[in-house]
Amino acid sequence: MDRKWKLLWEDRFEAFDAERWAKATHTWESNLVRFVPENVRFDDGRLRLHLEKRPAPAREFAGAEIRTKADF
Repeated sequence: MDRKWKLLWEDRFEAFDAERWAKATHTWESNLVRFVPENVRFDDGRLRLHLEKRPAPAREFAGAEIRTKADF
């Protein structure tokens, strides 16, 4: 790691940490995607945000979004 940077925290993404992250369950008017929590998945230490062509209420796709709860 570059010496001018200091690591404050890291996430290995073995499982969802609800203390650090929030799963989105929203959309907005012109968005073709409805965010659904089950599309946030973990695989071998990787966070995977899935997008599927799956009709959701008033949307063509079902996707995923997470947001940090941390203050930076």
